[in-house]
Amino acid sequence: MKRRHLAPTHGSTPYLPLEDDPLLIEKIPDVFVTADLHKLAVSYSNNVALIASSCWQNRTSFQIKVGHEPEPCKVPALDLKTNSIKILDFS
Repeated sequence: MKRRHLAPTHGSTPYLPLEDDPLLIEKIPDVFVTADLHKLAVSYSNNVALIASSCWQNRTSFQIKVGHEPEPCKVPALDLKTNSIKILDFS
């Protein structure tokens, strides 16, 4: 959110021959959600709720090999009235 771009590092995305950058975040959102990290993370930055969702898959043989510890079955639930986040654990 600091640079307001979905891929802020040079060379991390292909160059597109477009006038406008489709990965630029022009309007600052109230909530920013990302996934595919296999770990739950919740934080706030400048009044923006930042949520990284968990996964539903148990630990795989590859994750064991590389030492990755996923946090499956955890769901962040955002209360839109209070902007607070409650974690629901389905494990």
